[in-house]
Amino acid sequence: MFRRIVPLVLVLSLTAGATTLETDTRACPVCGEEIEVRVLVSTNNFGGVGTDFAQHAVGDQPWWYWIGYSPECGYADWVGRFGEELPDDETAFVRETLSGRAGEQPLWERYYNLYLLEEFRGATGVELADTLLIGWWCLRPENVSQAYRYNYTDAIITLLDEALEAGEVAPEQLVERVYLAAEMSRLEGNYDEAKRRFEEAMLMPDLAESGMSDFVVSQLLLCDAPEIRGRVLEGDFSGGGGMDDAEDAVTAQGAWEFFSNNVSDAIDRADAALLVYYYGTRLGWTSDELAPWIGRFRENYSQELKLRPLLYDDGEMEIVQALADYIK
Repeated sequence: MFRRIVPLVLVLSLTAGATTLETDTRACPVCGEEIEVRVLVSTNNFGGVGTDFAQHAVGDQPWWYWIGYSPECGYADWVGRFGEELPDDETAFVRETLSGRAGEQPLWERYYNLYLLEEFRGATGVELADTLLIGWWCLRPENVSQAYRYNYTDAIITLLDEALEAGEVAPEQLVERVYLAAEMSRLEGNYDEAKRRFEEAMLMPDLAESGMSDFVVSQLLLCDAPEIRGRVLEGDFSGGGGMDDAEDAVTAQGAWEFFSNNVSDAIDRADAALLVYYYGTRLGWTSDELAPWIGRFRENYSQELKLRPLLYDDGEMEIVQALADYIK
């Protein structure tokens, strides 16, 4: 298993192929239980890439098969080493600590067990953040509350901050890691902190060379979406209409196109379309020009509420529902 998450800009250039799996049965080295594991032989990237660096396949996702897990004792490990004999101290750690998290668990909880074992093994902060990030990829599309998600996002951000502070991040990865901490802040709903982090990335001297500039700009703009949802519902399109609005409209259109061509959250597609509508209205676009964007954000807000209603509190739910029913 590789120990570094593939950069977003490199994922975009990866070739795609068929997804194939092999089934193997291995004895858990802790409890002796016979565990059936599915080993990934090849995959594809037809689903595109997420803003959190997840490389999506069409069909089963590859990271579903990067881990082996025993529900009997809670032992989780990279599938390539699952079944190999463990040192005595690691076996004791599983029995003393991970056994309390045994039983049938969703994939993201299995990755959390692996994170705890990797931490015991002395993995670096960057490696631990990457392990949790893979668990986050499993969790992100699920219909679970924001409070539950916070445990994952906050742990990843903390690990990235500590790694950056300690100088553990390779120079060529600095922009990616600062961007990732910003994006995780946005995804946990901490928009002010996300803005601060994206703005920090904007000032990094290696931003242009990293190829991350467009992603930083678009995700920074999306941090304004929660405020603009309210403005649209109140009919407040006051001010603006100048070059800044024109640039923001273009950025929002680019975000919409990216989200539409890659696996993405319905809420992000909806917010991108809403931002286009908001800035287009301030720029004096015609009704014919604005109508498609109204349809796009209505459709995707509605889809988001069907897929992940538990992500929103009552106040947020009311706003998103109102936008799903929006009539100009």
